[in-house]
Amino acid sequence: MFKSQNRSSFAQQLKNKFSFSSPQRDANRNLNKRTTGVSGDKRMPQIPSPEEETMMHQSLKDKMTPNNNEYISSYGPLFLEYSIAAEYNHLKKTKIPGVYCIPSYHDPLIWFGVVFIRQGVYQNGVFRFTMTIPPTYPDGDCPSLVFTPPVFHPFIDPTTGALPLARAFGNGWKPNVNHLWQILLYVRRIFYKFDSKDATNPQAAELLLTGSDNYRKKIEGVISEINNTLFDDLDNDDPHAFRFREWNDDLHQPIKESMMSGKEEPVVKRSFEKPKLSGLSYIEPGTSWIFSKET
Repeated sequence: MFKSQNRSSFAQQLKNKFSFSSPQRDANRNLNKRTTGVSGDKRMPQIPSPEEETMMHQSLKDKMTPNNNEYISSYGPLFLEYSIAAEYNHLKKTKIPGVYCIPSYHDPLIWFGVVFIRQGVYQNGVFRFTMTIPPTYPDGDCPSLVFTPPVFHPFIDPTTGALPLARAFGNGWKPNVNHLWQILLYVRRIFYKFDSKDATNPQAAELLLTGSDNYRKKIEGVISEINNTLFDDLDNDDPHAFRFREWNDDLHQPIKESMMSGKEEPVVKRSFEKPKLSGLSYIEPGTSWIFSKET
């Protein structure tokens, strides 16, 4: 009983010493409130409602957009250039079989590509395409891709040649998670594995359901028609657009042999060590002749 009373009195002393509601403090608060009209109470801010949270998030998002933020506007083009260069470097290291792509000479947001199909229903197909990257990349929407000319395929629009990429990125394009090389990998994959579900080209989907033989005959005719136009002049004057020329032994054979041999150009190793002094050098008076004497 004695210990319990001592603990109770000790707790009361601590409360009186550290409490924000002592008689003296209450008097000071009342005086401050009467003289200034402002209460001296210390209160936690109220928890914002869901509507207020939405407004705050939208306000922060608006402030962080390039149009409203001078700092972001200043580094935005540099960050875009760096992101595209990093993507292209990654693509070169990935080496997707049968897919070749290069940015436009005039606009780095436009990439020209071609895919060679080596087996399956679309075997011997050579299909050119153009990938357009949004100017807000990598934080913007998913890039778009169009085949020129359009390819007869359930996933490809028969009129525009556009390939909807929602099928490849079902959960939406995620910055810093999805990359351009994944789009090119999907471009190659659709010619080896495809079906008639959610078709962009209903005619191709219906023909596919009738049987593989009918579909294969149709594709053989489409590939023959496209390949007959490979050597035609392009309307595009971009130097990086893919152009095909008929075989020329004098021009193409040495290049083919070099590629087939697998020889690579020798890599020049640079030494960053401090050069060693090999001797003394003299200049003959009145001339620019240099004489050296090793030590």
